[in-house]
Amino acid sequence: MGTQTRSGTARGLLGLLAETAVHAGVGTQIGAVDLPIQRERHTGWPTIYGSGLKGVLRDEARKAGWQDEEIKAVFGPEPERPGEARESEERRAGVLAISDARILLFPVRTAGMAFAWITCPLALARLARDAEHAGLRELPSVPGTPEVGKRVLVVPRWPGRDRGAFIEEFVYDAPPSEGLERLADWISRHLMPTAPPYGYWREQLGRALALVHDDDFTDFARHATEIVTRVRLKDDWKTVEGGAPWTEEHLPPDTLLYAFAVAWRSDGGAPQSVRTPGAVMQRLGELIETQAVIQIGGKETVGRGFVALRLAGGGDGQAQ
Repeated sequence: MGTQTRSGTARGLLGLLAETAVHAGVGTQIGAVDLPIQRERHTGWPTIYGSGLKGVLRDEARKAGWQDEEIKAVFGPEPERPGEARESEERRAGVLAISDARILLFPVRTAGMAFAWITCPLALARLARDAEHAGLRELPSVPGTPEVGKRVLVVPRWPGRDRGAFIEEFVYDAPPSEGLERLADWISRHLMPTAPPYGYWREQLGRALALVHDDDFTDFARHATEIVTRVRLKDDWKTVEGGAPWTEEHLPPDTLLYAFAVAWRSDGGAPQSVRTPGAVMQRLGELIETQAVIQIGGKETVGRGFVALRLAGGGDGQAQ
């Protein structure tokens, strides 16, 4: 894993591929779904808050055997408990910052394949900006413009594209785009997991990626998530307990998100292993290599939230 060092900081992109449905929730809500997922307010797109992601990485570092002083320097001290003396904000801050995870590829139903991924110009514009900050400057451009409800761009290997692209219940004109094929290769090399079991997903991306209009992407991201109805059973007779069932929203498996990671120089009291920005990102990369799959969000005991990680960035822009 590489990192870009700039003005005393080291930066990278953290890819997150959902292996199971993910419920990063916001509590209860009055509406059609009782337990919705986290979403950006202005776009309505799903997200995973950086605080939750950083907290999970902190727990994984402890499981991986990091020293307490390393964890405190990188992630900050443990949250305060009632009655404990409060430290200054400067002394409490860790040297690693993790942004909210942005959605990049959303899985949808299609014909001719098990599923496909969609993205949109706004999501790619965000990626280009964040990749530039991380030192990954060769993000391919995608010439051509999708049209709302009518036209999408697809990779040349999209099966049956001459008949159009079937996405959920809609049919779009589907001209091929070599730029989109180069983009799929870039995403595969930088944000998809590198372990051999993920070879299928990296290969599939080159034949199952479509660029849709921002408005279409927003509609799918708002209305094509998984909604699960659950009930609670009585222990004795396994019958439904009193009260109405509840509904939970999940990000579907195979969703790809990414977060921006930045580390800065620690003070002289930090362990040598995490004293420089590059050293911090190196330790983060080692953590991801050893704890390649994490569990994030709620509903852990029913198998939700398994996410595969990838850290990339900087220098020559090559996947590490």
